[in-house]
Parts: sequence; structure tokens; C-alpha cells
Amino acid sequence: MRTDLGISVKWIAAVLLVIAASSAKAITVGQVVTSGKISGTVTDVRGDVVPGAEVAVINSATNFEYKTTSNTDGFFAVTAIPAGVYAVRVNAPGFKQILVRDIKLDVSAAVTVNVKLEVGEVTELVTIEGGGEVLLNKSSQTVSSTITGRQITELPFVSRDALDLLLTLPGTATPGTPRSSSVNGLPKGALDITMDGINVQDNYLRSSDGFFTIVRPRIDSIEEVSVTTSNPGADSAGDGAVKIKFVTKGGTNEWHGGGWWYHRNTALNSNYFFNNQARLPRQVILLNQFGGKLGGPILRDRFFFFFSQDEFRLPQSSFVRRNIIKPEARRGLFSYVRTDAGHQGEVNTVDLMTLAGMNGLPSTIDSPIANVLEQIDQSRSTTSVRSLDLLRDEIGFNSRTYDRRSFSTLRLDLNISNNHHWEGVYHYQYFNNFGSPIIPGFSQPSGQISNRYLLSTALRSTLAANKVNEFRFGVQGAPVAFNPKVGLGDFPSGFILNFPSFLTSPFRAPIGGRNTPFYQWSDNFTWTKGTHNPNFGMNFSLIRSKVVDYDPFGLGNSIPDISFGILPTDPADQMFNTTNFPGVSTANELPRARSLYAFLVGRVTSVTGSVYVNDKTKRYEQFLPLVQKTEHVEYGFYAQDSWRVTQEFTLNYGARWEYQGAPKNTNNIYSTPGYEGLWGISGNGNIFRPGVLEGKPTVYNLVGDQSAYERDLDNLAPSIGFAWSPETNNWLLRKIVGTGGKTVLRGGYSISYTREGLTILNDFMIGPNPGPYAFGQHIADVDFPAGSLLLRTGIPPLVRVPQEYQFPIAQADFQYRGIGPNAFVPTLRTPYVQQWSLSFQREIARDTVLEFRYVGNHGVKLFRQFDLNEVNIFENGFLQEFLNAQNNLRISRQLNRGANFSNQGLAGQVRLPIFEAAFGNPRAPLFRNTTFVSQLDTGEAGRLAQTLAFSAAFYPRLVAAGYPRNFFVVNPESVAGNYILDNGAASSYNALQIELRRRMSKGLLAQANYVFSKSLTNFSAVDSVVYQNYITIRNPDVNKGLSPFDITHAFKASWIYELPFGPGHRWSTGSGVVNKLIGGWESHGIVRFQSGAPFRLTSGRLTFNGSATAAFTPTTVVLKGVTHDQLQKMLKIRKMLDGRVFYFPEQLIAADGRANPKFIDSPTTPGELGAFFFLHGPAFYRTDLSLVKKTAVTERANIEFRAELLNAFNNINFLIGNQSVNSTDFGRVFDAYRDFGTTNDPGGRIVQFVFRVNF
Repeated sequence: MRTDLGISVKWIAAVLLVIAASSAKAITVGQVVTSGKISGTVTDVRGDVVPGAEVAVINSATNFEYKTTSNTDGFFAVTAIPAGVYAVRVNAPGFKQILVRDIKLDVSAAVTVNVKLEVGEVTELVTIEGGGEVLLNKSSQTVSSTITGRQITELPFVSRDALDLLLTLPGTATPGTPRSSSVNGLPKGALDITMDGINVQDNYLRSSDGFFTIVRPRIDSIEEVSVTTSNPGADSAGDGAVKIKFVTKGGTNEWHGGGWWYHRNTALNSNYFFNNQARLPRQVILLNQFGGKLGGPILRDRFFFFFSQDEFRLPQSSFVRRNIIKPEARRGLFSYVRTDAGHQGEVNTVDLMTLAGMNGLPSTIDSPIANVLEQIDQSRSTTSVRSLDLLRDEIGFNSRTYDRRSFSTLRLDLNISNNHHWEGVYHYQYFNNFGSPIIPGFSQPSGQISNRYLLSTALRSTLAANKVNEFRFGVQGAPVAFNPKVGLGDFPSGFILNFPSFLTSPFRAPIGGRNTPFYQWSDNFTWTKGTHNPNFGMNFSLIRSKVVDYDPFGLGNSIPDISFGILPTDPADQMFNTTNFPGVSTANELPRARSLYAFLVGRVTSVTGSVYVNDKTKRYEQFLPLVQKTEHVEYGFYAQDSWRVTQEFTLNYGARWEYQGAPKNTNNIYSTPGYEGLWGISGNGNIFRPGVLEGKPTVYNLVGDQSAYERDLDNLAPSIGFAWSPETNNWLLRKIVGTGGKTVLRGGYSISYTREGLTILNDFMIGPNPGPYAFGQHIADVDFPAGSLLLRTGIPPLVRVPQEYQFPIAQADFQYRGIGPNAFVPTLRTPYVQQWSLSFQREIARDTVLEFRYVGNHGVKLFRQFDLNEVNIFENGFLQEFLNAQNNLRISRQLNRGANFSNQGLAGQVRLPIFEAAFGNPRAPLFRNTTFVSQLDTGEAGRLAQTLAFSAAFYPRLVAAGYPRNFFVVNPESVAGNYILDNGAASSYNALQIELRRRMSKGLLAQANYVFSKSLTNFSAVDSVVYQNYITIRNPDVNKGLSPFDITHAFKASWIYELPFGPGHRWSTGSGVVNKLIGGWESHGIVRFQSGAPFRLTSGRLTFNGSATAAFTPTTVVLKGVTHDQLQKMLKIRKMLDGRVFYFPEQLIAADGRANPKFIDSPTTPGELGAFFFLHGPAFYRTDLSLVKKTAVTERANIEFRAELLNAFNNINFLIGNQSVNSTDFGRVFDAYRDFGTTNDPGGRIVQFVFRVNF
């Protein structure tokens, strides 16, 4: 890897590592550092340094003293001390003793306290108030923000999880709900969230759910949270580029505690916007959160404790929509709107059962399906019903759930001696949640039970006055069971019936559970040597995952599922033509007619079920879940130095070496095709080269002890930065930078390595590679002729492949069974992020700082999974044959010979050898197939080639006719997908960030920030793991576009304001009673405004290529007569009188609800791509307010009452997803902001009452 200057980053890192290491003569071991540093210089009143001064840094809560002495340069530093409030006491012979009080040290922060000694007796004491929170960072380039103290417990926000407060900080981009957030445009795998130094994310789902903690940081258990958004030091450059660090409250020499009750009630809330539109009542929510906490001394000045118990009770409901079949359609009556000339807009109805009977096909509805549909139909009596289209109704109802959670926290702190301090923290959290069935009247409720825990312990040892070591160990885990009330007995027929895609299935399958315990060890050694403050360290992390799943890959549950449909080779397909369905849309309505008929009569296309290997007996067993066990190791070493070059200028530099091992399967059941196996018979690299057959058939072997990919040992991460607080005598410059260190200029560059969630490594290593499971199937055109198997005739025993758990296993056995290989690129590298920043901090008032900063980053070698089997239409000549077929079809229609693209010998027509070989006959009825004709009409050469390439009916005929086996794809044995994981994803972020911070002074604490940013990526997914196909492998750059976290403008502010009434304030009276009434009033608030999140315009059209996984391939569109910028300016929310809401203007929507092709169209030219278009959705506004009354009961105790208005102004924040130009709901909005995942926000305004007792 090289910088833009052409200099190797490896050499930079190596040089910095040597320099940092040479700054001292000792080395030991550190990682997720939560402790901070207080340093400074001792001088006399003339500015001369005072060496040998005795310095004591005193913890104000526990009176524990950290002692050192100033060196020959007058410099002192006390390192590895926990966050908190401190005092600094300095004395030297011939000088008065100085005590600087109320110094606030944040998590992982560095505070500079310079002390000037006055000549006098050492027995004289001069006390200086430090001012509390330190606003200027004079010693580090790190860009960070801290939320602490009253902000955590008093700011109004929708949950009691402190993580959600991070939405108020600069750089946090939230495209939807809080859980969708990320920081500085980075993918979620770049976030590292710790509590007391131990990671608390769901390390299985970290890549897709990184802004989430499996162990929740409850606000009354958290002392503070620090977020490092750019340029962390080498000590923090592993495991993520963004560091979010929570610290648990601890006990003190004084007794502190309290109790609380937070209450929300349906009667107090406004209704969700779309509930009002559907004339539904407010969603039931009765949330009670209550608990208490207590902390104090066990032995004064030595042993302390803190304990809290937090309870959560939530019966609630959320409005959901389900698509059900209309009663007449349930009887087989299919209605559609005609599109042919002279009849446009007319409704036509076809009786599918009568038509089938006339064609000698099944003409009665299958009994089990009729029973299920009847049961669904009964839900109409308990739900709201509205017509969705001619085929479907939509039912809406409030789905009820009950959620119970308990949060327990215990922290112990022990001052073992003057040189040794021990801390231990334990969090235990219990979650029990159960919901409703998918459709009223069915069983199988959703649900989750989990037991979550975190244990963290640390020992800080002062080895000498200038040497400190901190050792830390922790473990975190969360055993969880999903849908525990869904069992095998809930399916008396023994099968799960798959509904057509346009209807909602009422069935919920059993899932299983998982646990991903995380073990972490770290050690950090710091040494003050002259003006240098070097530190060294290492960390070791072990992740173990156990997943128990009844359907881990979505390829077949332990309970078999049945799919229904009509293939082109099914005799029933000939019934669906424009003669029987005059004026029908062959692209949209005719496929729905096929699906409806097939479902009603039970026309089976596949039956799928799996059996899994018993990991102990190594034998397949029926109705047994698959047990997956994986282990992943990470460790790193670092050295860094903070060199105080002058009192005004500090240089920080260092480097880290990081190693992330390849995952290992610890129960030895996984299989792999190997990287070469992905290329199959074509051979390595021979993509788009039909006829080049230099490889071998794909086979699977047991992974065993072999590594999933090569070891990546070349991971050096440099970090360099400066902090300069200039002093000048120039009158003009003093106007700019001020005096007394009121300005700081900071800048830096660093590299941080990221760690993806274990689900990527585990799932990609195991599945769906066969071996751990035997795949049982009956597939049309493979195991039986299409159309010959009906549900009513009985399902024969499944064909199980393989029969026994033995290796090797041939991929050819799975060619048409929905199974494709997964393999890592052997040179897979650890992803990393380059970061850089330059900031200007200025103290504009005694308690207020304004900061301007430029922040940028570049995500490099990020993981990406994609399908290697891109369908080829160019080098094999298929594109030309497709064009010839279009011409044949055009001539046939012009001469009134019907929709037939075969060579009928008409003038201008030509032979179609590829089609003729695939269809088996130059006059085959398939030349009139409406699906193929529709694809010719829409120019979908890629989709038609995809059908031929992956069909068990067509592809073998092509091979038999002499066409090469890799005619269409590189690995034809893997027609269900051929998955590779490499380092192909990247991201970039550039931003101007402006931040104003005011510490509590004169009754006001405030923070405000504005961010103007641009975030780009070639991998556009918010909650995906790492899977997204390229638009085309031929040109990966086509995928580059806006990041889902590209929020162009964001303004956020928060405040705590003590109204100036009562004792000690501006307005007071001599009456104690009156003062009680008028005093203690406060106003708190959070404001968040941001511009809209990006969304894509898609078409679903495959004119250029295809793949078996085309649903994961972004598709393109074509703009006509309007530019991108003009289109963006046209977008705004439109509320219709009938309750519908649109984001696109009326002129962009055609009469049938699709995009108006005069402006926005699908690509229709075979072999050409359209454009990859992004637009931004509507802006987001939210204000949370609270009015607070605190009443003193005693000198140290008060009671507090709050009325909180969450989303106080009832802003409706509409949400826009990707828009398909071929959807009949194009441009329409169906959702507004609400969040049941983490904040229990039902949408609309929430009124919450809070009662607290504090002492």
C-alpha cells in the first residue's frame, strides 16, 4: 500500500515504530485503553521550570493519590488513570503549595495542567478552581467528543440506552432508525464499542448491526461515553477506526444513589401518521422503566461499590400491513387492466379454473391451500381492509408484543495499596420478548429470550513514579433463542407452503439460537521519560461462536417447504397467452396469473428440506438443527510516544502491528470447494472466455486444519499528529489566537484496522457449501417433469444429496438444486481505514470553545462478497442472436403471424441456432412463450440468457449440440450462484465539521454542531452484511456512488438550562416556601435536523447481463429530457386527499402508477447499461424537550419530576426506500419514522413522565 505521495506506508509505520520504541528502554504489553492522562509543566512566576517538584493527582471521589515528581524540564505526567474529577497538588521547597481542583478527565483523554508556583512557605496553600470539564485539547490530534454526567441522565431522548445519545454528535449519520447509524461514512464493521475496555457489540452481526450493543449501556449505570471519530492513537488502531467507549459508574467516599420511574402511555401520545390515514387507533404502548442505584464506601478511602437495578416492561402494538388475496381471486377469478389500444383502462376477468378445464388441466382448488386461505380470510373481521389492486386486499392491524427486560450492574473498586488499584465490573441483562402471529388467527408467535453478560476486571500498578502498567481482562456473551415458541408440531401437514411473492405467508419457521462469547486480554505500559511519554502494549481477543439453526442458509428447513409455479416447460404455460388474456401486460400481470393458478391448484415446482449432520456422531439426522462452531483470533502490538517538544507544541507518533487470523471451524464439519473450485472447468481467471476449459469440476472437501485464506502478516498501522497552542506577542495574531493558550491547532494521519462480524467469516466458510447438510429436493425438470406433481397427489420422499456424510462431494450433484460454492480469495487482507484531520479550536468565552475541522477517511480493502457467475452475452455471440430474435419477432408481428420469434422463412428472418439448440426444435412452441417474448420486447438479453444458462431443460441441450459448457458462465455447475469474498469494497468521506461546546456555567450547558459532508462507496448497503453483486464485473467502477450514510447537511444541538429562579439565582425571594415553588426549574432539549438519506432508482431490467442472484445486483435506469439535478429539485412530499403520500411529482408518474417513461425509463437497448442513479429523500427534523422541576428535600437529596415531549412538534419524517420505475407504486411513500427495534418509538409525538429521587 502506498500513499498519494508514492511513499510506502509500511516504511512510514516501521520508522515510527522504531522511533517510538527507542524513546524508552522497556517494553511490555495494551489495547482498548479507557484510562487517561494528566500532565503539565511546573514553573515559577518568571516562567523558569521547577524540577523535582512533588506532584499528587488526587481522585476527588475516592481520595486516592497518584504521585510523581517533575523532571529536569519541569514536566510531569500521571498516566493510565480512570476518567473522573481530580485535583492536582504541587509543592516544592521555597514555594507555596498549589492545589488545582475540579479537573475533569474524560475517557481516554489527555488533560494539560500547567502550574505556576509562587515564592513562599510550603505550608501556605493556594487553591485554584480548575473549571471542571476541559474544553481545549492541547496534547492530542485525536478527534473525539464526550458525553458525561448530567447530559447522560437528564437530556430527553427516546430510550434509556446511552448509545442513542451519540446521534447528537458530529459525524454520526442516521439514514433511518438509530440502529442504522454509522460514523463518518464508514461501514459498520469499522465501529468498535466497548464498556470498561471490553467490546460489547454483537460480534456475530457486527458488520450489519455495528451501531448496537448486545449489553446495553443504561444511563444510570454509565459515568460517561467518549467517541473517537478520527485519528486514534496506535494504542487504539486495532479492531475498528471509530472508538466508542463507555465507563460504568463507580462508588465514592460519599453515599450516592437514587430511584426512577419513566412512564409512557398510549393516551398521552399522538397517533402514527399512517395509522391516521388508515383510521386506526393509536398503537398501544404502556412503557414503564423503573429501578434504583446505590454507591458508596465499603471501607473508606479503600474499598468502594456501585450497584444498580433497572427494569423494563413494555406491552405494545405496532401497525402492520399484510397482503391477502381477494375473495373472488381465491375462487380463481383473475382480473387485470387491459393495456391494448382501444381498450386501455378496461378491466377484464378470466376464470382460471374454467380456462384450465378447457385445456385439460386441473380445475379445482387444492383443499389444504383452500383451508389456509379460508383461515386467512377470517382475519378480515378483526382488521382494517383496503383494496390494494384487482388481485389483493391489504389488511392492517396492530400487532401486539410484550417485552420484559432486566439490567443489573455491580462495580467494585479496591485501592490495594498506594501503588495498586483493582476494579471489577459485572453486567447481567435478561431479555424476554414475545409477539403476535404474522396474520391474526394463526399460531407461531415471534419471540426471543436472551441472557446477556459482561465481566471486566483491571489492575493498575504504579511501578515507579514515572512508570505505570494496566492489565485488563474481560468476557462478554449473550446466549439467545429465537422464536422459541415455534416448534415442529406447528406444522401438522409436515410442510411449509410457500405463498406467491405478491401475498403474505402466514407461516413462521423455527429458527434456533446462538451465542458469541468474546474474550479479551490487554496490557498497557506507560513511562514518563523527560519530555517524552512513551507507552507500549498488546491486546489479544478470542471470539467463539455457536449457532444452532434449523435453516441456516435459507435453502431448506428441517421442515420441508413447497414452492408452486409454472415453468416455461410446463404444459400449463401455453394457456397463458394474449389470446386467453387479451390486452394483458405480459411483463407484469401475466406472471401473476401463472403464480395464482399454480398456487390455487397446488402445482409444485420444488420441494426442499434439509437434514443436518450431528457434529458428534458425524451422521445426518432428521429434524436436527445444524450446530456451527467457529473461532476467530486477533492480536496486536503497538508503541507510541507523546513528545512535548515545547510547552506549546506536542508531537504524537507511533505504529501498530495487527494480526487477524482466519476463522477456524472447531467442531470439524465445514467443507470448502477451495478458491480454484470457484472457477470450475474454466480454470482460474478465465471469466468471459467461452470454450477455454483449463480447470476441473468443482468438488468439496472437509476444511479440517487448513486455513480459509493466507495469513496476513503485513499489517503495520502508523499514527502521527500534533497539537500546537501558539503564544504570540504580535497584536494582530493575538486577535486571532488569543492569549493564555486559548487556541489549539491540531492535525494528524493514521491507519486503523477494522474487524468484520463473525457471521461473514462463519457463513462464508460453511455455507451453503454442502457436507454439513444433506439437501433433500424434488425439482421440476430435474426430478420430475414440470407440471406433473400436484400437492393433492402426495409428495414422494425427498431425494437426499449426499446420502452420507463423506468427502469429496461433487458440485455437479447440486447443479440444479439451488446450491452454489463459497470461497475466500486466498490473498484476503485485513480491511483498514486511512484517516486524516486538521482542526482549529478557539476559546471564544471563558467556558465556551468553537472548533472548525476538516475530517476525511478512506476505507481500503473492505470485504465484499459477490457472484462470480455473471452471465455473458458478448463473447459467445448471444447478443447478436438476441437482436436477430427481436427482428424475427418484429417481422412476424408485421405480417400478422403473431408473437413468434422463430425463423418462419419470412423475408428478413434468420435462423437462431442457439435458441433452436436450447429449445430442441426450430419450431418449438417456446418461440411463442410469452415470458421470452416479453423479454425480447423489453430488451432483456441478460435475463433471457440467464434463463437458458440456468435451466435444467435448456442448458443440457446446448451442451449436447456442441456449445462449450462455459458458454454463458465461468462455472456452469454452480447455476445457483458462485460466491467469492475479496477486498473489493471501498469508501471515502470528506467533511467540514463545526462544533460549539459550552460547559456548565451560569446555569447553561450546551453543545451544537454542524456537518457538511460527502460520503461515497462502491458498496451501497446499510444493513446488508457484505453481499452485493457488481452491476458488471467487467467494470467494477460502475458501482461507485453515494454511500447510504451520505447525509449532506446535519445540525444537532443539546442543552441543559437552569432557569434563574430561586436561591442562588438571579431572581429569588426571602420566602422559603416561594423559593421552593419557583426554584429548581430547568429546560432540557435536543434538536436534530439533517438532509435526506440517499435512495436508488432501479428498474429490475437485465439488458447487459444476468446472474442466478440478480436480485442482489443493482440495476440501472434511463433519464429522458431531465437531468439528475433537475429531478432532485422536483422531489417533495405530496399528501393527497385520499390519504396517499408521494415524494415524486405527478408528471413523473404514469397513469398505471409506474414511472412516466417520458422522463424516467428502464434500459431497453440489449447490451447496454443505463445509469446508476441516486437521489436524496426528504429531510429529517426532530426536537425532544423536557421541563424539569427539582425540589430539595435535604441538603444532599432532591426529588425530580420531568415532563418530556419526544418529537415535541410531531414532525412526520417520511422514509423513502429504493424506487423501482416498474412498480405500480412508484414514488409513493408508505412509511414514516418509527422505531420498535431499540427505542420503542411508535411514531408521532411521545409524552413521557419521569419521576426521580436523587441523593
